[in-house]
Amino acid sequence: MWSLDHQWMTPNEAEAAITSLADSGWLHENGDLIEPAFPLDDSDIPLGWWPDPANLISPPPCGIGEEVPNITTVESESPQKTLREAEEHEEELSRQERRLLRFVAHRSGLSGEEVLRRSERKRRALGPATIWICILLVAKEQGLEIEGVSPTR
Repeated sequence: MWSLDHQWMTPNEAEAAITSLADSGWLHENGDLIEPAFPLDDSDIPLGWWPDPANLISPPPCGIGEEVPNITTVESESPQKTLREAEEHEEELSRQERRLLRFVAHRSGLSGEEVLRRSERKRRALGPATIWICILLVAKEQGLEIEGVSPTR
């Protein structure tokens, strides 16, 4: 369904994603059915949501049953923590996304960290946008020609 109906990924990626999600606890096999590990009744999925195959193929552990921290007690992020998270996220980018990030940084004169920071900010503001399109938006914002840049993998 993820591959043929929704065209979110290739059939091989869909199979790898299902296996990884089951291994990490996000999905459970129930006979011939594959079900989420928790109810999705209260989920609010934005219109136009599109998964990133890389996140589905290499998901974090599910963590069901772990205590969720109280959001009201979380202190504001320090710049060092934000930079560290940006560096960690850069490692999670696909090869094509890293190449695009370096291309935009080189052509715009911005650092790679700055391009990534601006892209992440756009991603948070736009909601269901991929990091690829957000990097392209930063490029366009910097006056770079983006025609011909394709997100095909």
